[in-house]
Amino acid sequence: MLEIAQWLHTLDPSAWLALAALVLAVVGLARPRAGAPAAGDPRSLARRIETLEEALRRAEAETASLRRRVREAEERLPSHLQRVGLVRFRAFPEVGSDLSFSLALLDARGNGVVLTSLFGREETRVYAKPVHEGKSPYRLAPEEEQALAQALASPPTSPAPR
Repeated sequence: MLEIAQWLHTLDPSAWLALAALVLAVVGLARPRAGAPAAGDPRSLARRIETLEEALRRAEAETASLRRRVREAEERLPSHLQRVGLVRFRAFPEVGSDLSFSLALLDARGNGVVLTSLFGREETRVYAKPVHEGKSPYRLAPEEEQALAQALASPPTSPAPR
């Protein structure tokens, strides 16, 4: 009896659910059904147990598959864009409004890009500068530095791996 109690403490939630289903099924055997073998028929009980064992195997396999998928998603999450910084500004005095912008897009590790669009009357220019661990190998304009600082200040949605 002690071994069964120790075994019960090792069960995870999906196994507890399967065990509960087994108990409910066994309790259901006590109720006679029309055309069904008698509740005490060993063949009926054996078939029920086989069915429940198969259901338990399927539940355990599905649980393992879901755990694997969650682990894979958690491993990929730090590399997805999570931190954003945006600064709008007026690049040229002859152009009204803040139609130019610098946009920093970073992952949890501080890797990504700073995009800058300079809007003018005659033309618009777009620049992209890579960012690695919060720093760019290219000289950043003040607006780009501001957007990068905003992005780095925002907490990532997932912890960066250690």
